[in-house]
Amino acid sequence: MVKLIVSVLLISCYLGLSLADSPRRGSRLAHNKTIVNCAKFGRAANQHTCILAPFSDEGPFYVPDNPLRSDLVDGQPGIPLELTVQLTDSRDCSPLSGLYVHIWSANATGNYSGINESDYNTHGELRIKTIDSSRSLRGHQITDKNVYPENETDVDRVTFIGQFYFPRDYALRLKKRYPYSLNKNPITYNDDDDDYIDYEGKDAILNIIPDEKGWRTVVKMAIDPTVVIHAY
Repeated sequence: MVKLIVSVLLISCYLGLSLADSPRRGSRLAHNKTIVNCAKFGRAANQHTCILAPFSDEGPFYVPDNPLRSDLVDGQPGIPLELTVQLTDSRDCSPLSGLYVHIWSANATGNYSGINESDYNTHGELRIKTIDSSRSLRGHQITDKNVYPENETDVDRVTFIGQFYFPRDYALRLKKRYPYSLNKNPITYNDDDDDYIDYEGKDAILNIIPDEKGWRTVVKMAIDPTVVIHAY
């Protein structure tokens, strides 16, 4: 289980497990999307709501040097969101530890730190070049037993990438509030988002709970750690 503090966005934030050590063209890998009944294994408390898709890429706007930390805000204005992520094995609901969980996200006005977004995929590579050392709203934590023992993968390893989505009405509410009101990007609602539609986004909508500090949410997700790919 990992706990991170991020600043709430108008768009979704990305979650990635592990790293890749070279730029690679991405492809979604075949996997079993069946959600098992964790109570059958005596682990009802670990019941996950979705299974992260295995990819052979690192996801958009990822950078390789996300710092190890739990507070990702770096002074960015916005509503604090305490995000707790629990990861389990999709086959038997057992908890997974030793996984590097990376979170990266745009700020309230829709910009990602440390990169020039217009450079994305210019040369057919998914790893974007960094332009400065700013890493706000970027970071990683390590889950509490040992799937990927190192903070990297080789070309035969898999990266698990997912997105978290906010309920539809949150975008409208935030758009009226500073600093989100400065965001000039048009709102893409979940029902109009191709990734949300095509990749079971409904299973990754955050259950937001207001508290005295801002918002908090707990997400229970699963992966199949046995998925492998082969070198190109």
